[in-house]
Amino acid sequence: MSKRFISASVILSATLAVVPLLQAAPSVDSITDAAAGTEIENSKFQFEGEVNGNAVYVRSGPSDSDYATTKLDKGAKVTVVGIKFDWLKVLPPEGSFCYVAKAYVEKRGDGTVGRVTNTLNVRVGSALLPMKTKVATKLEPNQDVTILGEQDEYFKIKPPSGVFFYVNKQFVDPVRRVDVPGISTSEGEVAGATGADAPAAGGATVATAEPTPEQTIAAADVAPSQPPVEAQPAQTGISSVAQNTPESTGPASQPPSDTPANSGAALTDAAPATDAPAGQPAAAEYAAAPTTQPNEILVSADIRFDQLEARLKEAARLPIEQQPVPELLAGYQQLASDSSLTNSLRTIAESRAATLKIHNENYELALSHQRALKDREAAAQAKKAESEELMERLKTTGLVFYSALGTIRPSTLQGADQTLYRLTDPISGRTVIYLKSNDPSLARMNGLFVGIQGEIQDDAQMKLRFISPTEITPVDQRAVHRTATARIVPPSLMPGGALAGSSTEEVGR
Repeated sequence: MSKRFISASVILSATLAVVPLLQAAPSVDSITDAAAGTEIENSKFQFEGEVNGNAVYVRSGPSDSDYATTKLDKGAKVTVVGIKFDWLKVLPPEGSFCYVAKAYVEKRGDGTVGRVTNTLNVRVGSALLPMKTKVATKLEPNQDVTILGEQDEYFKIKPPSGVFFYVNKQFVDPVRRVDVPGISTSEGEVAGATGADAPAAGGATVATAEPTPEQTIAAADVAPSQPPVEAQPAQTGISSVAQNTPESTGPASQPPSDTPANSGAALTDAAPATDAPAGQPAAAEYAAAPTTQPNEILVSADIRFDQLEARLKEAARLPIEQQPVPELLAGYQQLASDSSLTNSLRTIAESRAATLKIHNENYELALSHQRALKDREAAAQAKKAESEELMERLKTTGLVFYSALGTIRPSTLQGADQTLYRLTDPISGRTVIYLKSNDPSLARMNGLFVGIQGEIQDDAQMKLRFISPTEITPVDQRAVHRTATARIVPPSLMPGGALAGSSTEEVGR
């Protein structure tokens, strides 16, 4: 046998050994769920990813409307176990936690372990927001949880098995394939470490089968094969929307993970028992539909669902008062009652409608608040216009209008930034308002009756009203209500007040 023939055989053998490794190489766009029509199902292949930006949000669900739980900086590692659209399903990052109601957990031992006493909702916790509305899974009686702390009526616990978090795939770069023990794949297989696997971060194991140098050289001349395409059942009359829409594939007691986070729904922590049947494949659902129903109606329902999902995504980017919440709610309610829609899509439509119903209450409150602000602003504008009109009339009558009238007196009450003076009643000596200024000329006006121009303000810290004078003018007391008036007039100079008598100066504060 010639050397050339032997060399070709070695290269061919090495190439065949390397091809499976190339097929299994991770890529955010190529590693997809085996069943694209399910809700972020665990992928056949898991991989370790590296965060490529700073302050990247980890979220409680696979959408921008789901609340953030923490932030990851560039270089942080995550273990990805599933992908749908733009979202990666990851194992709980370091520092993640969940909430469970104290009423249904009994502490054991040193208090770091608790035993569940009733079917119980597990809520996703956030280190960034006081949110706990996202129900990620349920626990059954006699299950144990690791207690990390307490908050109000909840225990903070380590995320149980089956709780996942989500990161937008644009912020994660694939690094290497890993196997996550205990993760069920879409084909019913369970990933697990073998004797040839080495442990990796996040409870994953890294496949250690590496090509030899000779295999690597041989593989350089081989075009990478495309990952095998999972066979999909034939689905007559199914639009692409139906094939790419999430549906629940987990246990009947686990809520769909793509339910919008801030729904505020299902806040009862003793989880009710559910007898909902497990979801059937999309093809079986269509087969179960009446044969007299035309396929055009099915496609129309799918298209309307797709359009509503797109509008909902766009609306999430707008302020709440600009969102078309009533229209979206009506659209999802109509779809939820449409018998031509598949069971899986109808379940999602019902969930969206329930969330939007609560969101609509917040929407109405936001609109009401906005209307109140506009009414308040209009009232302020009207008051300002009325005041300006009054000032113009006073000018024509020769009456001078001040912010306040009174006698300047010193004050023992002082602030940190400016000197305080008292503007007092010339008869009783009582303070009618304070003056706040560093102008030294005020000290020389002690005992002088004046008119003050300036804005009247409140000092919340010192609990008093004051004026920062913009103009101070000596005024004859006899001119009050004749040629001079003010918003604040000493009581003794008001009609019916004491216009004469001895002064009863109070001790200056």
